[in-house]
Amino acid sequence: MPRKNTSFADLLLQAPWWVSVVTAAVTYIVMGHLLPSIETENQIIDVVFKAFAVPAPLFALFIVLIAPCVVFQFTTQGQATRCPNEH
Repeated sequence: MPRKNTSFADLLLQAPWWVSVVTAAVTYIVMGHLLPSIETENQIIDVVFKAFAVPAPLFALFIVLIAPCVVFQFTTQGQATRCPNEH
């Protein structure tokens, strides 16, 4: 039986909307601030870590734009996708 390859975006589309918002915030903080501030003795790694700061807002924006898609998907499906425990 072939395995279904699920992408990162597919996983976020199946999760609640706030998961993509939190993931976007963590991505931006790690790529934009944490990794560029790490200093190592290897100059190549330093350059690579500092280069992560450039696309960090783009990655975060892509991830956070998944949240409205999830909300739209939830509102168009209505009550059918809610858990039985939710009121």
